[in-house]
Amino acid sequence: MAKGNPYAMHSCTVAGVIAALAIYVAHRPILGTVILAGSFLAAALARLTLSPQTAGLLSVRSRRTDAVFLGILGLAMLLLAVSLKHTYQS
Repeated sequence: MAKGNPYAMHSCTVAGVIAALAIYVAHRPILGTVILAGSFLAAALARLTLSPQTAGLLSVRSRRTDAVFLGILGLAMLLLAVSLKHTYQS
């Protein structure tokens, strides 16, 4: 990732979301949901650690608000993946 590139982390997050959706559509919903959760959690971590200039399009609100929102979204996706695992095992 180039230093100071305001689109780099946003592009990585979008690439993770697109990959997760492609895997989900390819009949692997649990894996797709876990990858989606990982993308959101990585974005939350990036928002916490990177400067606003480097975070680029990930910085919408305050650093704490963005990180908490993305973290909650990532954890919700992980809970969904766990519930899907239990659904498909039954």
